[in-house]
Amino acid sequence: MQVASTSLHTKPSAGLTPLALAFSLNRVTAARTLIAAGADQTTRDQRGNNLLRILLCGIKNKAANRSCYLKDMLALIDRRLIPSLLTEGSREGPGAATPLARWLDLSNTDYNYHGGDYGRGHFSNRNNETEDKINVPHAILEFSTHRR
Repeated sequence: MQVASTSLHTKPSAGLTPLALAFSLNRVTAARTLIAAGADQTTRDQRGNNLLRILLCGIKNKAANRSCYLKDMLALIDRRLIPSLLTEGSREGPGAATPLARWLDLSNTDYNYHGGDYGRGHFSNRNNETEDKINVPHAILEFSTHRR
């Protein structure tokens, strides 16, 4: 199937190119096909999120806690882009955090605060550290060491 080169880089109102959408949905085959057709892996959405942040935090800004496709998606990324993808922030809070820092912040939302005044309550984990959640930072750390 031939894809018109202009459609590879078109951003509809949500600000996602087809490649960014494929990354947000963990569509390995679609992403591989788009990359082979010349899709720009340096693309950003309307909020300035790069492919790695889109992969980790999705388009709804919710932590991706299923790691089953993560390594396959990361393997598609051009290795020369790794340093920039890992360190680039975006216009989205908190404080233009890196993709991994934003993922950590979002994945922490499962914690519940119990108690009254500041410093007197406690946080409950509610089984927050599932195997999938633990696999995400491991995959990112492994990805960060695969430079050309």
